[in-house]
Amino acid sequence: MDGAGSIPKNDLNSAGKNSEEVLDATRSEGKDIQQEQSYVVGNAIYCVYNANSEELIKEHSERSGAPATFHSTKYLYRRKNAGSRSKILYFI
Repeated sequence: MDGAGSIPKNDLNSAGKNSEEVLDATRSEGKDIQQEQSYVVGNAIYCVYNANSEELIKEHSERSGAPATFHSTKYLYRRKNAGSRSKILYFI
């Protein structure tokens, strides 16, 4: 996001609230996605997601109106949940 480092904190908080509302709506549809962390570095905002697929993260980006560029499409690590499936963390 161009100029992310100069976005006022109130605007960043509003964007974060919007993102969480979209995540809540997405989860209410039975889709498994969580945003683990987000941070501003220079002129970019980086987010770490815990989701079943890259497509689900892209869907969140589209629905929240936040442009997303995937800097890495490979998973950082896999971990077992209480069940037998794994989740993948992505940076965008």
